[in-house]
Amino acid sequence: MRAGTENVAGAVGMSAALVGNCREIERSREHLLRLENILLGTLRPAGSTSSATAMNVPDEYAPGTVRVSFGKHNTGDDTATTAEALAGIIPTQ
Repeated sequence: MRAGTENVAGAVGMSAALVGNCREIERSREHLLRLENILLGTLRPAGSTSSATAMNVPDEYAPGTVRVSFGKHNTGDDTATTAEALAGIIPTQ
C-alpha cells in the first residue's frame, strides 16, 4: 500500500460498527443462547445426544452432520421451525 491510500473512511466505519456491537454483546449472547435452547430442546428427544455446536467431527460422521448457525436476525419461530424439520429426519435411537 502506498502512502496516502489508506481507507480512512472504511476504518472509521469499522470502528463505529465495533462500538455498536460491543454495546449489544450481552443482549446478543442471551438471544443466541435462547435460540440454542429452543433447538436443543427439540432435537434431544428426537435422538440427538451431542451438542449442536460440536466441531471437529470425524470424517466418517460427516455425511450425517448438520451445522446450524444463528445470528441476531433469527427468531425463536425460525429456530423452532428448523428444529422441527430436523427432528423429522433424525432417526430415533
